[in-house]
Amino acid sequence: MVILDKNTTSKITAFSSILDVNDGIINLTDVAIATSEHRMAAKGWVNLNTDSLEVNIALLNEDGCSIFRQNIKGQIKKPVMGKVHAGKILLAPVSNLAKSVAQVDCEVFYTGSVKHPEKEK
Repeated sequence: MVILDKNTTSKITAFSSILDVNDGIINLTDVAIATSEHRMAAKGWVNLNTDSLEVNIALLNEDGCSIFRQNIKGQIKKPVMGKVHAGKILLAPVSNLAKSVAQVDCEVFYTGSVKHPEKEK
């Protein structure tokens, strides 16, 4: 269960946390979660020797491309949150933004084991 704020929650339907650890460096090999509506993934590394990290987190579309992504890097005790970046998107002039976003020539961010939630019919 993910608590978004005190009045809303979202049930996690799939989760993966596969990490490769070698000489004090943790590589995020397959790190992702899915809810009934969304899928997010992370990739990057954490260096325990230097107490540093560089991790990218992305909200994904059905193809595994990032709709929105954010970089977190720097020292573990004082990480720097990067700006939120939108993927290459095309917005249609309609009132429902979620349905009006179309991905254009996206670069795949995630190909791991957590599948995108199936749309309800």
